[in-house]
Amino acid sequence: MNEFNDKVKRILKDAEKEMFDLNHPYVGSEHLLLSLLRLDTIKDICSKYDLTYEIFKEELLNIVGKSNIKSNVVLYTPLLRKILDTSIKTSKKRNIDIDEKLLLEMVLASDEGIALRVIDYLDIDINSLYNDITSKVEESVLSIGEDLNKRKSQILIGRDKEINSLIEILLR
Repeated sequence: MNEFNDKVKRILKDAEKEMFDLNHPYVGSEHLLLSLLRLDTIKDICSKYDLTYEIFKEELLNIVGKSNIKSNVVLYTPLLRKILDTSIKTSKKRNIDIDEKLLLEMVLASDEGIALRVIDYLDIDINSLYNDITSKVEESVLSIGEDLNKRKSQILIGRDKEINSLIEILLR
């Protein structure tokens, strides 16, 4: 959890809340996706595919249902732990921060999970959605240069990560 910023921690807490609201015994990819679908940036991307929080939750309840037994413990499924680990590795490899778009990309990149089954059952083209979200992640990486160019001041304090990335690219 130390690898995540406050925004990602809040997303994971919201996923846990979804688990408790549905009385499920674990937090899985489906709960993470529910949490992500509440965010404006994800809503904008997924709405083109008719994937909304309400539609996904309704279909999830139709497929998985709701338990009568309330869980008191938060357990992450092995798949969700794998998604989070992959997000950490990918962010380090790409030299970017973990955000909601990267988390969605990792959910869609997994080969299994209830989230993908529900999306597939909704007849949504997972590959197109994955390509769309991947391009959005790449755009956010490319926007680093734009942000620096748009600034009128030449202050680069606190931009060590971006400067090192730029140096590495130029040296290649």
